[in-house]
Amino acid sequence: MRETHFQHGTRGLAANHVERPSPQKGTLEMNIQLTNDAMQFVEGLVTSGEFESADEAVTEGVRLLMSRQRLRADIQKGIDELDAGLGIDGEEVFAELRARAKAAVESAS
Repeated sequence: MRETHFQHGTRGLAANHVERPSPQKGTLEMNIQLTNDAMQFVEGLVTSGEFESADEAVTEGVRLLMSRQRLRADIQKGIDELDAGLGIDGEEVFAELRARAKAAVESAS
């Protein structure tokens, strides 16, 4: 597991940034600075047992940010497709969904 060193400072939590391979395959060690609020939040997640370490909590936060970026890109792609006239009429979509739901109910009976 990756090891991160956190130090309390006057402006929050600080950690050193080091670009070197960590013991865990495919990871790099990075040191970051967090505000006091963010530090307390991360420490609370670890204390509550939701995460085993601050590294795991911060890594999950980064994963969520990455997911949000992908979602934004997908939304923009959809908007661009609609602007280009490539969309499907909403009534058509809902009619197909209703038909699928009806067929699923009938096959389950």
